[in-house]
Amino acid sequence: MAEQKTATEVVIDLMEKNGFTPAVLGKRIGVKNTAIWDRLYNPRRKEKGIEDMKIQTMTQMLRGMDYKLIAVPTSKKVMPGEYELK
Repeated sequence: MAEQKTATEVVIDLMEKNGFTPAVLGKRIGVKNTAIWDRLYNPRRKEKGIEDMKIQTMTQMLRGMDYKLIAVPTSKKVMPGEYELK
């Protein structure tokens, strides 16, 4: 079974794999790089109990990197390059 990740971990992983910085992704989706940093890296979010991002936010960030979010049956095997969310 593939390792499960949070939505935040998936976005960070894809950014690193594809060479996206918060500034580049922010420009592509029309938000400031500080907003990207806050959504992904701000330690105060965990202190406030905000462990993960909303699906709408994740979808916006994925589209900015030319990815999409899909749902598949649980019986489908996760393939290399795909992610299973926690």
